Amino acid sequence: MGKLFRVAGAASAVAPDLPGPGVQPTRGPPSSRAAGVPEPAPGLTDDHDRIAGGLDDVLRRLFSAGLALETALGLIGEDRAAGSIQDAVSELDQAITVIRGMAI
Repeated sequence: MGKLFRVAGAASAVAPDLPGPGVQPTRGPPSSRAAGVPEPAPGLTDDHDRIAGGLDDVLRRLFSAGLALETALGLIGEDRAAGSIQDAVSELDQAITVIRGMAI
């Protein structure tokens, strides 16, 4: 249990037990094994990181394509192709949303 201490003008309080000199406190989250969560299979985290990196690249490319199409849309004004370009931009936005939803 903690030790009582008194602060001038305050009621008594209990301080938490602190480790003695030379004892390193533990930091970070508990290991997943201690929490009852199984360890991932060897190589699984490498695959996860590789896939996440690939999805990030795909999302950046889709976003870039959407921006380029929106720029083109601004340049052509009221041309007949404007509706098709706007539809393509909407499809890209929906694809980005779906991929982000799957990745999270």
